[in-house]
Amino acid sequence: MDDAEMFGSDLVDVLVGRVVREAVSLDAGTRRLLAALRGEEQSMPSSVSGVLEACSGLLPDAGLSDEEFEAGTSAIAAASTAYQQRNRYVHDMLFPKADEGWLRARFDRGLATRDSMVPVSTGDLEQCHRDLSSAAWRIWGLQILIDVVRDPRRIESRHHLTTIASGQFAFDGDDSISW
Repeated sequence: MDDAEMFGSDLVDVLVGRVVREAVSLDAGTRRLLAALRGEEQSMPSSVSGVLEACSGLLPDAGLSDEEFEAGTSAIAAASTAYQQRNRYVHDMLFPKADEGWLRARFDRGLATRDSMVPVSTGDLEQCHRDLSSAAWRIWGLQILIDVVRDPRRIESRHHLTTIASGQFAFDGDDSISW
C-alpha cells in the first residue's frame, strides 16, 4: 500500500514513523558533529538539545571562515527547530477531528487544555519529516566540513560542504540530495 492508498490513522501512523526514523538520523548526526568539534571522545549529553547546545558553544573555535560559520550556526538552528517539531508529534497526542484533519494536544500533568490543542494535517507531518531530513543533511555537511578543516589532506570541497550545511540543496525522490 502506498501513501495515496492510505488515509486516516494508517497514514498518520506511517508519517509519524517517518518523523521518528528521520529524527534518529538527525540525533546520530548531531552526536557525530559534536565528536568532530571536540576532536576526542568524551561523554555526550543525553538529549539532542544538549548536544546541539554543546555544538553551538564549540563552533566558534572550529577554524571556519565567516561563511562557513554562518552556515554552521544556521544548520544547528535548523536542527534544533526540526527536533522541537519532532517532539510535538512524538510526545503530544494526535486526535482525529470530526471533520478532516487532526488535533495535536500537549499534556500537562496528564491533562490536555483546550489552548494546547492545535489543528494539524498530514501535510504538517510530511513537512516535519522534510525539515528533519533537511536538518540531518545540513548537520552531515557541517560535520564533514569540520573534519576537512581539521585535516587539510581530505579532498572534499569546503565550498560544496558549506553549500550543504547552509541548506542550499534540493531533495531527489529518495531522500538523497542534489546541489
